[in-house]
Amino acid sequence: MFEKAKKGSRIPKILIMGPAGGGKTLGAIKLMRGIIQSDKFLLADTEDNSATIYHEYDFFHTNVDKKDQNVTGFLTVMKNALDSGMQGFIQDSMSPYWNDLTNRAAQAGGSFSVWKDLTPVHDSYMSKILSYKIPFIGTARTKQGYVIEQINGKNVPKK
Repeated sequence: MFEKAKKGSRIPKILIMGPAGGGKTLGAIKLMRGIIQSDKFLLADTEDNSATIYHEYDFFHTNVDKKDQNVTGFLTVMKNALDSGMQGFIQDSMSPYWNDLTNRAAQAGGSFSVWKDLTPVHDSYMSKILSYKIPFIGTARTKQGYVIEQINGKNVPKK
């Protein structure tokens, strides 16, 4: 009826989402170290070397220039990580990738029909991640919600 779980052959693909300051980067670093049991992973940093504050966790780091924060740039960094023998890859953050797509949509007029050209780009990128030969962790920032509370008879927004 039940059997002991065994390690499978599936390579982890993980997305960590949260608000700014929510621990996504540190969580990704600790999770990757636990998955691969090694420090031989690359963290591709899109936020001006912000991940280097965690240098004591001993990992490989590259800062992704603003001009390369697009589908082609991220795929190049992923390929370089594989080619250099990395055992894991963290894309911190995936938000610039999505911004690249939405900016392309806006430049093309912003109508729903432009997504017929952008959806294959998105699908190709996701396919590359899902077929990536080493563990992949992506982080993405979420918008923080607000609620309106009444305080002393006045509506006040609160996070």
